[in-house]
Amino acid sequence: MPRRERPLDDGDDALLRFAAGLRAVRERAGSPPYRELARRAHYSAGTLSDAAGGRRLPSLPVTLGYVRACGGDVAEWERRWHDLASAAPAGDPADSPYAGLAAYEEADSARFFGRDGLVRDVLDGLAEHRLLAVFGVSGAGKSSLLRAGVLPRARAAGPALLLTPGANPLWETASHLQQVTGRDHGDLLRALADDPAALAGIAAEVLADQPAETDLLLVVDQFEEVFTLCGDPVRRSAFIEALLCATAGQDSRCRVVLGVRADFYHHCVADPRLAEALAGGHVVVGPMTGDELSQAISRPAVAVGGTVEGVLLARIVADATGQPGMLPLVSHALLETWRRRRGNALTLAGYEAAGGIHGAIAQTAERVFTGLDPDRQRRAQRLLLRLTTLGEGVEDGKRRVRRDELGDDPDLAVVLDALVGARLVTVDRDTVEIAHEALLRNWPRLRGWLAEDRAGLRVHHQLTEATAAWEAVGRDPGALYRGVRLAVAAEWAHGREDGLTAREKSFLDTSSSTELRDHALHVRRVRQLRVLTAALSVLLVVSAAITFVVVRQGSEVVRQGRIADSQRLAAEAGALAGRDVPAALRKSLEAYGSDPTAEARSAVLSLASRHDYDAVLPAPFDVAAEQAFTPDSRLLAAPGGPGRVELWDVAARDRVDEVVGDFGQVLTPAFGPDGARLALGDADGRIVVWDVAGRSVVARGNAGGQVRRIRFSPDGRVLATSGATGTRLWSADRVDPVAVLSGGGDVAFTADGRVVFVDDAGRVAFWRDGAVVGVVDAGSPTSLAVSRDGRTLATAGAGRAVVLWDVPTGGRVAELGHVDSVLRVAFDAAGERLVSVDVGGDVFVWDVRQRAKLGQLVRSENHKVVGAVFSPDSRYLVGSSTGGSTLLWDRARLPFLGHVDTVSGIAFHPDGRTLVSSGADGGLVLWDRATRTPLATSPGSGTSSLDTRGPVVSPDGALVATAHRGEVVLRDAASLAPTAVVIAGAQGHVVEKLVFSPDSRTLAMIVDGRAVRLHDVRTGEHRDVPAESALDLDYRPDGTGLAVGTAAGKVLLWSASGERRGELAIDDGQVTSVEYSPDGTRLTAAAYREGTGRVVIWDTGTGARTGELTDPTAQFGFLVFSPDGRLLASLGHNDTVALWDVATGTRWATLSGHTATVTDLAWSPDGAVLASVGRDRTITTWTTDTTAAVTALCTTLAVDFRGSQPRPALCDG
Repeated sequence: MPRRERPLDDGDDALLRFAAGLRAVRERAGSPPYRELARRAHYSAGTLSDAAGGRRLPSLPVTLGYVRACGGDVAEWERRWHDLASAAPAGDPADSPYAGLAAYEEADSARFFGRDGLVRDVLDGLAEHRLLAVFGVSGAGKSSLLRAGVLPRARAAGPALLLTPGANPLWETASHLQQVTGRDHGDLLRALADDPAALAGIAAEVLADQPAETDLLLVVDQFEEVFTLCGDPVRRSAFIEALLCATAGQDSRCRVVLGVRADFYHHCVADPRLAEALAGGHVVVGPMTGDELSQAISRPAVAVGGTVEGVLLARIVADATGQPGMLPLVSHALLETWRRRRGNALTLAGYEAAGGIHGAIAQTAERVFTGLDPDRQRRAQRLLLRLTTLGEGVEDGKRRVRRDELGDDPDLAVVLDALVGARLVTVDRDTVEIAHEALLRNWPRLRGWLAEDRAGLRVHHQLTEATAAWEAVGRDPGALYRGVRLAVAAEWAHGREDGLTAREKSFLDTSSSTELRDHALHVRRVRQLRVLTAALSVLLVVSAAITFVVVRQGSEVVRQGRIADSQRLAAEAGALAGRDVPAALRKSLEAYGSDPTAEARSAVLSLASRHDYDAVLPAPFDVAAEQAFTPDSRLLAAPGGPGRVELWDVAARDRVDEVVGDFGQVLTPAFGPDGARLALGDADGRIVVWDVAGRSVVARGNAGGQVRRIRFSPDGRVLATSGATGTRLWSADRVDPVAVLSGGGDVAFTADGRVVFVDDAGRVAFWRDGAVVGVVDAGSPTSLAVSRDGRTLATAGAGRAVVLWDVPTGGRVAELGHVDSVLRVAFDAAGERLVSVDVGGDVFVWDVRQRAKLGQLVRSENHKVVGAVFSPDSRYLVGSSTGGSTLLWDRARLPFLGHVDTVSGIAFHPDGRTLVSSGADGGLVLWDRATRTPLATSPGSGTSSLDTRGPVVSPDGALVATAHRGEVVLRDAASLAPTAVVIAGAQGHVVEKLVFSPDSRTLAMIVDGRAVRLHDVRTGEHRDVPAESALDLDYRPDGTGLAVGTAAGKVLLWSASGERRGELAIDDGQVTSVEYSPDGTRLTAAAYREGTGRVVIWDTGTGARTGELTDPTAQFGFLVFSPDGRLLASLGHNDTVALWDVATGTRWATLSGHTATVTDLAWSPDGAVLASVGRDRTITTWTTDTTAAVTALCTTLAVDFRGSQPRPALCDG
C-alpha cells in the first residue's frame, strides 16, 4: 500500500495554500501514486512530492509537470505560480548580505569577496603612481572595489577621503576636507578655487601629526560626473588642476585614485594634462572569473550563516561568467533570492521566482511601480526621468539631484520611499539618485520612457538647468527664455504641467509673461509708427519712404514667423519619430514647406533615411492575429474582422483581394507550399481550406475549440493545428482527422516533414509516421521555431530568454537573454537570423551562428507588436500589433544589421558599390550597398575593445587595413582574408589611426601616441617618425604631404616621407582630428578644450586661417569632407551626425536616428550617401539630397502609410 502523504504544516500562508491546491488537483485526478505521476511528468516521485509539500516553492517546470500529469489547468497554475513568486517577499532586505543595485560601502568590507587580486593591483598601483585611474564598464564593480575593497585597507596606512564630484567638484572636495580639518567650508572652497596648489597644502595640514611617509588618499568615485554633471568648464578645469597639483612634485603628500566609467576614457585622455598624468597609471576592472564569482555569491551568505544551493551557484556562474557589467544584476538577483530564501538556504526556485539575473531588476521595479496608484505611477515616471542624464556621446547615466529640486509633494515622498525601500533609488541627507545605471538598461518600462521622447527629455533637462541659472542670478530677466527656446519649451510643457516643479513653472510663466510684455511694447511701437505715418501723409516723399520701411518690416515679421513655425514643426517631428512615424513624416514636410531651415532640413533628411518601421498595412479591426506569406513572398494574408481575411501585395502596399466566408474571427492563416490554397483557423475551432484563385472553399473541419496555430506540411498533404483542444493533424484535401498528438502549444513542420509540437510533459517532440522520433526537454515553451535545415530549434516560454537547441542531440546550445518574457520567435529562410518579440512589444533580430543580438527594431507607442514573421525570401519582416494593423520592415530600408558588438568603423570601396565595417570585437563585414546583405565576413575575437581602429580601404580598392587590440592586419578587400600582419598584437602597441597614401603604397599609422609609422605595403618595411602626443593624421590628396594633429594643439606639416615642413597652431586645446578638403586647398582641424569643440580652417597655399566652425552642442571629435568639398560631417550631439556648410560656416543639418552613440562616418565616393555607425550595432546610410528626401517622404506617405491624412501641401507642389 502506498505511504500516506505527510500532512501540511499548520498555518495559512500563500505557500501552504499553493501546496494544498496542488494536492487538490491530484485528488480530483483520483489520487494517482507519485510513481505514476513521475512516469507521466518525467520528474522523480520525490521531486513531485516535495512540490506539494509546502516547505518551499517548486520551480515552474516542476509545477506545470505536476499539474499536467494530473490533467489540471496548466495556464491557470502558471499564473498562480507567477503570482506567488512575485508576491511580497517574506525576507527583510535590511539583513541581506548582498547589496543589490547599490555599491558595497566601506562598512560592507566584511561581505565583499572575489576581488582580492584587483584590490592588490590598485594598492600596488597607488604605491607606484600618485594619480591612478580605475577604468571599467558600468556594472563592472568599480565603486564597490574602491569603497569596500581599497578604502578599508588604505585607511590602515593613513587617512583617506571618499567623494563623488557632482555638479561642483571643488564644493564637494571642500565639504569632505572640512570634516578632517575643522576649517570653515567657505574658506576651504575659496582657497581651492583661487589656487590649484591649495589642495596639496591642505593635505600637508591634515598630515601634520603623521609620519613623513604617510600620505592622504583621496578616492574620487564616479569621476565621469565631471563631464556629465559639471556643466561649467571652468569648475571642471579647476578641479582637475587641483588633483594634478596635489599629486605632482617630490614633496607631495597626497595620492588620488579615480573611478571612471570606461566609456569616458577618451574624455579623460582628451585633456592633455590628465592624459600625461595617467600614462601607465591605470587599472582595468574586467568581468569576474568563475572562481571570483563563486566567492562573491557564496561567501556573503556563509558569513551570516546561510547556504547557497549548488545548482543555484552553478546556474549564476554559468549565466554571468565573462560578461561585462553583470555584477549589479547578479547582486540584485541575489538580494531578491535572499528575500525568498527557505530557512537560511538560497534556492534555485527562489532565484527563478526573482526573475534571474536578466529579470530580477525589471521584476522588482515592476512590482514597486504596479503597486502604486495611477497618480503616483505618473510621479514615479517623472521622478526617474529626472534622475537620468541622457548620454552625451556615451550611455545614459544616473543624475544626482538635490532634494529641494523635487519640491515637497507628499505623494512624491511616498513614491520615493517605495523606490528606496526596493533599493532602486538611494538617498542621503541632501541628494537623491538611482542606485545604479543597470536599472536604466534592464527595466523595459524605464527604457521605453527614455526612448520614446528623448528630445522632450532634453528640453526638460535644459529647462531645469535654465531655472537653476535664473535663480542663481537673482531671477534676472536676461536669463529667461525667449523666442524659439521658449516656444519649444512651452510646446513640450503643454499638458505636462504636473511634471514640472513650482520653480520650473515659475520660470516658464515669467518667461512667457515677459515675452508678452515685450510683444505688447512692440505692438505699441508699431501703432505709434502708423500714427506718425498718417500724420505725415501730406508729405508724399516721406510718406512713401515710411510706407516702404513698414512694408519691409512687415515682410520681415512674416519671414521670421515662417522660420519660427518651421523650427517648431521640426521639433514636433523629432518628438513624434519614436511614437508615430507617419505623423512625424507629415510634420517634417510641413516644416520644410514653411521654411527650409536647418531644423526642417534635419528632420526631412533624418526621416527619409531611417525611421522605426517602413510601412503600416492598416486594418479597421482591432485584431491581433498571425499573418502568412505566399511562398513567393508576393502576397500577405492578414486576418480582418470575423469572416474576413485581407490579401495584400506587399511590395505595392496594396490590398488586392479579400477572402470572405462563413467562418469566425481568424487567428491563424497559412498558405500551402504551392500558394494555391489558404488554410484558416478561427476562434471557434473552425478550419477552412480556401482555393485562392477560384475564391471557393475546398474543405472544412472543426477542431472543437479555438485554433491558435495552423501549418501546412512541406508536401502540402497534411495540416497541423494547435489550440484549445491540443495539437492535431488533418488531411489537407478534406480536413479529416489524421492524428491527435495532445499538447497544445506551438506547432511547426521541419523541411523533411516531421511535426514539431509541445507534448503533455512540456517537452518539444518530433513526430513522424505515427511515432515520436525525438524529444527536447525545453520546459513547456509557448513559442517554437525550427531552422530550415532542421538542426536548430528555438523556444521561448516563461523565462526571459530564447533558448537554442541542437535537434540531433537534444542539447541546449545557447540562451539569448531578454529583459522581458518572450512571446514569439521565428527564423528567416536561411536559418541565419532569428526574430523575437517580447511582452513589451520590442522586436529583436539575432545572429544565430554567433548567438548574439544584431539589433532592436524600436517599437512604436501606437502599435505594440505581439508577433513577427519573415517572408520566405527574407526580404520582409511583418509584425502584428494589438491595434490590428500590420507593421512592415523592408530589409532594403533597414539599417545594416550584422555586427554583434559596437560598430566602430566604416569605409566605402572606391567603386561605391560595397562598404566594409568593423566591430569593437574586431569582426568585419563586407556589404553590398544596394541590397544591404553581407558579401564576406571575418569573425571577431569575442572580446570587445576600445582599441579598435579602421577599417580603411586603399584608394586602388585592393586592400583593407584594420587594427584591433594593437594588431594591424592587411586584408584582401574582396574576401577580407588576411594578407599580411603589419604589427603583431603580442608587441603590445596602441594604434590610434590608420590611413593609406593616395597611391596605396604606404599605410601610415599612429603608434603609442609617440610616432607615426610609415609602412611600405609592397616590401613590408617601415619607418617610425617621432610625433609626440599625436592624435590624428591625414594625407594631402595629391600625396605630397601629411598633416599630424597633436594633443599639444599643433598641426605638424610633413612631406610624404616624414620630413618636417612646418606647423600650424590653434589658440588652445588639442587637435583631435585633421582632414584635407578633396581638392587639397583647405586643411581643417578639430580643436577640443574643456568639453568645448570647434573646427579651424586654413588655406593650404598661404597657411592663413580662413574660418572657424563653432557650436556649443557639437563634439567635433571626427571630421570628414563630402567628395565635392561642400559639406563637412562630424559627430554631433550624443547619437547624432552634424553636417556643416563649409562656405558659410553654419550647421547645415543634424541627422538623428541612431539609438546610441555614433562612432564613425564615411562618405560614398559619389557623395550621395553618408554612412554612420554606432554603439547600437547598426549602420545607417543617409541621403543628403534634400529634394530627393522630400520626394521619398511624399512617396512613403502615399504608398506606405495610406491611411495617414492630411497630405502635406509640399507633396502637391
